[in-house]
Amino acid sequence: MYVLYSYDGHNYSNGWYDDLDGPLEPSDDIDGPATWDNIQTTITNLTEDLGHGDQLAVFFTGVPVQNVGGNYHFSFWNENIGGSYLKSDDVSLISVPMEAIDCGHMIFTFDVNSSSDIAAYFEPPVGSEYICLNRYFHGSTGTGEESLEELYITGGIYSEQLYYWASAARGHLPETFAPWNIWLDPQSNPIPLGKENGGFPYADYITGHPDDQKLDDNEDGIIQMEEVFNYADEMNTWSPTYCYLPYNDDSENPFMQNNFPFEEDLLNLNALTGSINSSQVISGRSYIILDILSVSPGVSLTFESGAEFYITSTYGFYMGLISAEEGSYLTLGDNAKIINPYPSYSIGVLSCYGESLVLGKNTQFIESFLGVGGPSNIVLDEVFFFNSEIIIWDCNEISIMNSEFNDTYIEFTDFSYLSLTENNVFNNCDPLVLNGTAPMGLETVQIDYCHFSQTNGSNYGLLINNVSNYSITNSTSKNGSSVKIENSGWGNTRLIENNDISGNLTGIEIYNSSSKLKNNYIFTNLSEGLIILNNSNVDLVGNPFAHYEYETQRIMDNGGHEIRTDEGSFPKMKWNAIIDDNNLGLLMYCQDPVTFEKDVRYNYWGNDFDPNFDFYPVGAYIYDPIFELIYNGEEKSDAELLYESGKEKFISENYTGAKVDFQQVVQQYPESKFAKASLKELYVVEKFDLDDYYSLKQYLVSNSIILSNEVLLKLGDFLANRCDIKLENWPGAIAWFENVIQNPTSFADSIYAIIDLQNTYLLMQQSGTKSSHYKGALLQYVPESLESYMEYSNYLLSLLPGDKKTKQIPNPFTHLKHGDLLQNSPNPFNTSTIIRYKLESEAMVIVKVYDYTGKLLRTINQGTKTEGNHSFDFISEGLSPGIYFYTLELNGVKRDSKKMMVF
Repeated sequence: MYVLYSYDGHNYSNGWYDDLDGPLEPSDDIDGPATWDNIQTTITNLTEDLGHGDQLAVFFTGVPVQNVGGNYHFSFWNENIGGSYLKSDDVSLISVPMEAIDCGHMIFTFDVNSSSDIAAYFEPPVGSEYICLNRYFHGSTGTGEESLEELYITGGIYSEQLYYWASAARGHLPETFAPWNIWLDPQSNPIPLGKENGGFPYADYITGHPDDQKLDDNEDGIIQMEEVFNYADEMNTWSPTYCYLPYNDDSENPFMQNNFPFEEDLLNLNALTGSINSSQVISGRSYIILDILSVSPGVSLTFESGAEFYITSTYGFYMGLISAEEGSYLTLGDNAKIINPYPSYSIGVLSCYGESLVLGKNTQFIESFLGVGGPSNIVLDEVFFFNSEIIIWDCNEISIMNSEFNDTYIEFTDFSYLSLTENNVFNNCDPLVLNGTAPMGLETVQIDYCHFSQTNGSNYGLLINNVSNYSITNSTSKNGSSVKIENSGWGNTRLIENNDISGNLTGIEIYNSSSKLKNNYIFTNLSEGLIILNNSNVDLVGNPFAHYEYETQRIMDNGGHEIRTDEGSFPKMKWNAIIDDNNLGLLMYCQDPVTFEKDVRYNYWGNDFDPNFDFYPVGAYIYDPIFELIYNGEEKSDAELLYESGKEKFISENYTGAKVDFQQVVQQYPESKFAKASLKELYVVEKFDLDDYYSLKQYLVSNSIILSNEVLLKLGDFLANRCDIKLENWPGAIAWFENVIQNPTSFADSIYAIIDLQNTYLLMQQSGTKSSHYKGALLQYVPESLESYMEYSNYLLSLLPGDKKTKQIPNPFTHLKHGDLLQNSPNPFNTSTIIRYKLESEAMVIVKVYDYTGKLLRTINQGTKTEGNHSFDFISEGLSPGIYFYTLELNGVKRDSKKMMVF
């Protein structure tokens, strides 16, 4: 869009001024007089014709500007009156209609006949609703300077710099370098030196003027906007600082008003959009990506080092996108930046569905999004994320090293192998959830020299769920970054070694998993240091040759119990330092019921150790001899020796021999703790030996030794159901859990069964088999998502006896207001629960109970209650298993509601 004003005694109706290209130019693409009507009609047409991928350049040259009462006015001819009448009106009559133009990028150049800075009229205010916010402004004079225009070309239609810029942008270069009128001597020899007289003598006036008419400087087949600017700058007599003015000795300082929301000057920005259909290597520079830049299938696109991408869109809440399509190859060189300049209303995305994505070292994502799904292997080395998102899915292997994630959402799903090594940092991010319940199935996670620090309110920094093999080594997890292992470690790698874990809600939680903890330092967490639940198989191994506490594995000075476990998960532990100098909890807490003595020999318990105060239940532990940080040898039973033989054979891949040893432990030493451990190892080794879970199930439910031992019978029944899950006998597995929920032998068993039932549904959905849509009788336990499963399982586990997380709020009523309910406890419950509420003044109290459809089932009239904390027992008689809601009414006004569950 060229807004050109006729002056020097001419008017719009004078001959060739109807053709703004000028009579000597071969092109004929800029026509029409510069009148108010034509300009406003042009803006209307642009509003209708332009789209996201277009770039609009607007040139104002020679246009008079007047200050009228503090408002600036343009003066253009009024076509309705005729060429003799100039209409002066507010600049906003042009700037405001242009707010509706839809394009990706606007360039405004002002070479107006005024010292006034009118660029402000065209700037988008902060938070404005302009459709196109990507605007750049510059002009030939600064604010307050006298307008002394540059040399005139073609009789004064264009100023020189605009002439070359416009010519290059249109692709029509001038035939000569000096098509303007200048005289050798205005008085004695008034002969113009236009092209008809040989052109302008550059050598006499300006040294080093380039003899160049080539636009495509880098010869990549694309004329980029920078090349257009470079051409205009080279051809222009405008020096780097001032204008060349043969008629005047004064100088002018051009202004660069950079209100573009980017760090780089426009000369370093190219706008890219559309589709890349041929393989190429592009220079490492700055690019604006508008809407979608796609790399077509089979195409390889490489950006050299230093590329910066400002990915955006011109519409609020729309997405700017670099998309590498299926079968394509995308490579970013070192020091690349992916930036979303408008994160409040737009999403800047780099996505790859192609064969390969390579990100160079020191690549940075700033308030942007990386989505990868397709390449078989992904490697991120020295990649940094700031307030961004990264989602990787449907890949075989993911390797990340030397990278940082700051205030970033991370999701890895549907892949088989993940390696996080060599000083990765996760700071103030959402929890890193590594979940194997996806079609590809996550087999292996390796975490080494990683650092998790979380202060965004989440309890977990790392959650590993349904992963066969994992190792977490030489890492730190602090400030709200608990580590949780669920349903994992049933492969040949299950190691947590040499980590520092502190300042979290809990240190490490292990649920229905197999793990070896060695030489870790778990300390000063707010509640428990280590939690082991639901038939987990855990070894706690310290250093038998330690002479100081710091030389062995330490679990110490946590806010709750140092170790909390249950009967079916009690760990095998030696050479550890379990210390509680702050006396805020117990050293060892085992949930009831406890049916056999717990062997905790060869561990160090600190200076103030008293088994009558430090162990629960009292009298259930064998603790002597104590490890006094001096190795004096150890006694090993025949059962332990045979069990260790089986472990060694498993490590050496003699799986059949390992099975024989584990079965012998069960057969010969059924009363030992190693018999339970051997049953769990038989479940693990089967995958590597015959992978025959049907036969293993038959062994577990029919072996006479197992059937005659109450502890082994319960564990064997649990593992037999795990075999059904492996066999994808979903109806049988679901029915087993539902039976435990409805007929629990303990409160903990019912909690575990609900959690395991929900996890089974997730595994079933992953399998994709014909029966994967099967649902049992207790439909309230079908999880909506992995997130809802995680949230609900955390809640259920918090209800278990001995959970010390409530120590953070010693008085649960402290934070309640008038008319608030406290969550009933226990919840879920079988026969009765306690409902509590708080009053800050006397009130008539009624509690109503509803089912999930909103049907009122019970009305409990508490009568008039005084100020204070109140509670009562609620009996579930007559209520079927399921979810219910209870509401507190005070003086007939509803004040609060809670959910409770009957099993």
